[in-house]
Amino acid sequence: FAKPLNLDAVIAGVRTPQQAAEVYAASRLVIADASAAEQAYLGLLAARLKLDPQATRELDAAVQALPG
Repeated sequence: FAKPLNLDAVIAGVRTPQQAAEVYAASRLVIADASAAEQAYLGLLAARLKLDPQATRELDAAVQALPG
């Protein structure tokens, strides 16, 4: 990873609630067992994507239920 993720650019590219859910889910897939710092990032991401807490919990549960 030559360059850190530009969160502002990612957020700016999200146009729909479905895209917001997909961006969050993709991050959650990469972060399997989240440390405190990673939990903080996911919380910030969810807030910036304007995901409500219930949607975030559902996405977390769906990702955790995936095999592998």
